Amino acid sequence: MKQRILLILVMLLSLSALSVSAASTRAVQSVEERAATQVVIDVDGSRVTVKGAQSQKLEVVSLTGRRLAVYDIKNQAYSIVLQLPKGCYMLRVGTVVRKVITS
Repeated sequence: MKQRILLILVMLLSLSALSVSAASTRAVQSVEERAATQVVIDVDGSRVTVKGAQSQKLEVVSLTGRRLAVYDIKNQAYSIVLQLPKGCYMLRVGTVVRKVITS
């Protein structure tokens, strides 16, 4: 009887160790995937350059939440010149958001 209980405990412990190992492997892969697809939004005056966001959309949003423009990002390093009135705006590509102040 004690041997069966011991065998069951050993099996349960080994199964839990396998699930922890699989979860940590998924977490490492997730971090690596995010690093490989890192989106960068650079702003120089009115010129905006988006890197690492091919086939995504660049949204220009006012601080009140109104969408002012949407651009399709066609290549790995996409650059546009924003022609917006003086003010503060948010640029969003996927989950990456950047605040821009135009003058």
